Amino acid sequence: LLMLKYLPLNLMHFFKSTLCHTPIFLSARYFHGNFSPGSFFLSKAISECPKILELFILYFLIKYFVNLINDNIIPEIETKIINGTKSFISGGGFSDIYVTMVKTDENSISTLVIEKDAEGLSFGSQEKKMGWNSQPTSQVIFEDCKVPVENLIGTEGDGFKIAMMGLDGGRLNIAACSLGTAQSAYDRAIQYVGEREQFGKKIQEFQALQFKLADMATSIQASKLLVYHAAWLKDQGKGINKEAAMAKLFASETAMNVTSEAIQIHGGYGYLSEYEVERYVRDLRVHQILEGTNEIMRVIIAREILKENK
Repeated sequence: LLMLKYLPLNLMHFFKSTLCHTPIFLSARYFHGNFSPGSFFLSKAISECPKILELFILYFLIKYFVNLINDNIIPEIETKIINGTKSFISGGGFSDIYVTMVKTDENSISTLVIEKDAEGLSFGSQEKKMGWNSQPTSQVIFEDCKVPVENLIGTEGDGFKIAMMGLDGGRLNIAACSLGTAQSAYDRAIQYVGEREQFGKKIQEFQALQFKLADMATSIQASKLLVYHAAWLKDQGKGINKEAAMAKLFASETAMNVTSEAIQIHGGYGYLSEYEVERYVRDLRVHQILEGTNEIMRVIIAREILKENK
């Protein structure tokens, strides 16, 4: 998280796609023991850099191939077949490995690792987005996609539990990216008010701008405390459902407010791409949607608070 805080925004997007899958693989090993596909693909991703991983959640019914011998069904399932489509996949078409949550029956979800060249896997056209233009986004399409059964992470039916662990980590990543971008926008604003002169003095001497900077600095510091606290709890092996939601909610909304104020402080120059703060606003807007919308973050926080009230 500390690394994400200081990365340029385009690299943040890359690491967001890559790092948030580590909890998926590790949770499979910690809770379920079946880590062979995770260790294989993770080591492959590291040794054959750049390998890019992407996570997405699918709600499709998997059908099974079975071997027929003497008209009897042999209960040895070797291949799974997936049908369905998922939109808004970061890295779609560019990622080499897709960690996929699929429905294995009407009541359970499992986790599969699917490689880009899998038979029956294809991709839609690249989306034209408001921001995050350094990260490709497209539909991922499964048409009788064949996946070896050994690509199952954990055990069948444990996908939802694994996904929830990954989402908590993903929310922390988005919070850290938001925090880093807010800090960068604030730093640019500080630099600008120290250089720009109006009415015979630097604009940092105007109280209206001082108040803006004070509010920006305070909200950034509060975001840091929330993000670092959630990360610390994660390191301690504790549940962070509420804390991750709080960090993601507050940091992403802080980042939007801070970057908007940075544009205002820059005046007309803030609207020009040359000064970059306008790109921060475009890129950050989706942080209030990714990894669960901020409305859902409020639902999670309220639910956890009321649990404690019982």
